[in-house]
Amino acid sequence: DVKNNMAILRDPHNKWYVNESLLPARTTWPQFCSGYFSVFTGEAIPLLYEASFGIQQFIPIDDAYLFGLLVERNVSLEFINIHDQISVNERPDPDKEISVNGKFEFICFRIKSDDDHTQLWTLRSNKLSSWEQEHSSYFKSFHNSEASTFVVV
Repeated sequence: DVKNNMAILRDPHNKWYVNESLLPARTTWPQFCSGYFSVFTGEAIPLLYEASFGIQQFIPIDDAYLFGLLVERNVSLEFINIHDQISVNERPDPDKEISVNGKFEFICFRIKSDDDHTQLWTLRSNKLSSWEQEHSSYFKSFHNSEASTFVVV
């Protein structure tokens, strides 16, 4: 979700409480992307990292800090709603996760067991081209060539 003009909560009993000493001149957060799942390009990482040096205080609301306050410091990011590609439900059968067209139905979903996690990583790795396998640090890090599966760490 993209949040606009969301109040900075100053009530100490609130889960999202921010002390008055932090950002004292502000009553609202800048526009930011909120949620339990974010996708961004590797190109954004050094930009956000550089912007972080301009904020000297620890801001406890990670979404507002990372995708609001840092972006406000001349980092250009486009927020895109991906709700239709995320499921908060467990996927019951990894074998059926890949739909008829051969693609994963969702980019994010809950997995109920380590075995299902390994099976889904294997399904995904089998879809990688040889170029993707060669250039993927995840493939190299997690692939167990003897078992031909991904290892959950």
